[in-house]
Amino acid sequence: PPRVAPAVTATIVDGTLTDQFILPRLLPDPHLALAHRSTAQLLTSALVYKLCKQQWLVRIAPSLINLASFLRLSWLVNAVTRRTFFAQFCAGETEPEIVRTMRTLKAHGIGSILDVSIEADLGGDSKIPSDPAELRARQNVKADALAKEYERSIEMASQEPASFIALKVTGLASPELIYRLSLPYRPMRSAFVGADTDADGLLNYSEFKRCVLPAMPGADKVSSPSAVFGMVDTNNDGLVDWLDIEMALSISNVYARPLFMGKDGYGASSEADFEDYELLMGRLNALAEFAKTTDVRIMVDAEHSYFQPLIDHAALSLMAKFNKFQPSHPEHFQAPLIYNTYQMYIKDGLRKLKTDWERSHREGWAFGAKLVRGAYMFLERERATKMGYPSPINDTIEDTHDMYNAGIRFLLEKIAARQRETSSVVGATHGDSSPFAQQLQNPSLFVATHNANSIEYMIQQSRLLGIKPNSRTVMAGQLLGMHDDVSYTLGRDGYAIYKYVPYGPVGEVLPYLIRRAQENSSVLGTIQKEINNIKAELKRRIFNRRYRHERHQQPQQ
Repeated sequence: PPRVAPAVTATIVDGTLTDQFILPRLLPDPHLALAHRSTAQLLTSALVYKLCKQQWLVRIAPSLINLASFLRLSWLVNAVTRRTFFAQFCAGETEPEIVRTMRTLKAHGIGSILDVSIEADLGGDSKIPSDPAELRARQNVKADALAKEYERSIEMASQEPASFIALKVTGLASPELIYRLSLPYRPMRSAFVGADTDADGLLNYSEFKRCVLPAMPGADKVSSPSAVFGMVDTNNDGLVDWLDIEMALSISNVYARPLFMGKDGYGASSEADFEDYELLMGRLNALAEFAKTTDVRIMVDAEHSYFQPLIDHAALSLMAKFNKFQPSHPEHFQAPLIYNTYQMYIKDGLRKLKTDWERSHREGWAFGAKLVRGAYMFLERERATKMGYPSPINDTIEDTHDMYNAGIRFLLEKIAARQRETSSVVGATHGDSSPFAQQLQNPSLFVATHNANSIEYMIQQSRLLGIKPNSRTVMAGQLLGMHDDVSYTLGRDGYAIYKYVPYGPVGEVLPYLIRRAQENSSVLGTIQKEINNIKAELKRRIFNRRYRHERHQQPQQ
């Protein structure tokens, strides 16, 4: 029977009931995902999921790994991990293993996002030199080495058309640098919201001078606040919005950098920080240039909220450069090379998405957005409590679901509006059936989720808005080894579906694997579903084998 079942629903346009649509329902087929796997692989997967159900074990896993390292038993941990969690959630350690995984996925209609699963956080280096110059030099050598690994990732991804790589900015500079350069943004944003008493999103010079400017570390160095306001108020109307401030008072603007350089302490940056920032952007620009030549797209991953302002800044800077509209090409048909990631479990997530969309419109570049719920919820809440600031995470899971679906709807409506604009232009010159009418690529939405309801929502809203299943502007994705039944069903039915394909040395991807175990442990019902799917597949194989054996034993008539 078909695994995507129709459901009849009424279409409402501007409050008026119009006609009837047949909307697809997502009914994942586990057999599609499991049929090509060996019985040994299925048994390994079942073991991994059963271990994920043991929440006490998942909680103490980081401590056990640290203990093993202290006892010099990391080799044993790595050996066990390689045959269990690594085999389930990672593509391999060598290029042949990784490319083989990509091609297996492609054979089932699934694209790949290669992910060098090496993560960094504050205090991650246990051997910190006392000499600051030596520390900087070592951190930059490490960042250059990872940039080379990302270049290799791009080369591997280019072996399959329309592939992505995932990129973590924290690996390309020291986490402490990214943290320091991110610090001023939260007080600046809070000051803006506090000054906007009438909630119209606009500040005049007096409000800017009184509230926003003093929130910056180097405010005491400003001799002419009106000159700073003039730098922000580019249209000279006496009013600025948050986007004006964010675009003008950024660290990429050398004239604004003194505002980031306060006295030692909270939010203060130094000349050395800006030198390392330039090195970071140099690495990112070189990778984007290489990706452009190999036709590989880059997804900039979201990370911890205390790193995110600088990560967003870096991603938007790349997008403004590499997604820029070319005069020789209609803007609707220009595909983004760089995608930024938006965490919808963050209270400010939807506002950020809409602001960045508006920025792309003002600056003239193609907008590519990946929507995620978020992967650092426990850490974020724990840190907020410890540091004494409000948690950035939504109060309830329902708030996150609502915000996630609102983000999907927002971008789908933008895509549909662009499609209508494109159809009117292309139809007038080439006819409505022209293939050009199906090549809309700006904006582009990537729905990264394991929540089947959100994927079904994306499919149904796309149908209602007239966006084709094979649209090059709407994609979905899941992590390798998780919710494969959804991925393989979408691949079979012609949707643009991708898998995050992590790889790397086992010892270096352990933080990633721990997060996968934690994520699975937090949704016990989903784990049991995966186990039940594996049991059903094993039973199918046993009974099919027995049936074939019985048929073979029957005497010939």
